[in-house]
Amino acid sequence: MSRTILFAGGGTGGHIYPNLAVVERLQENSASPMDAHMIVSTRAVDQQVLSKSNIPYTRSEEHTSELQSPCNLVCRLLLEK
Repeated sequence: MSRTILFAGGGTGGHIYPNLAVVERLQENSASPMDAHMIVSTRAVDQQVLSKSNIPYTRSEEHTSELQSPCNLVCRLLLEK
């Protein structure tokens, strides 16, 4: 059974690149299948960086401080579906 890990950050690339590195390392070292999904800002840099990866992502207009609460983020994603 595959599990999905949710990553949040974006806006300048300063959080996206470390998240990508963590995803890569987790996928290399995971004993079981692992998927990742990233929540990023609507800034162009986020889409430019992630379009070069195979990681699915969702663009959010929420401010970074609001994305830092996992509960707020998960609730928002569930309500958008």
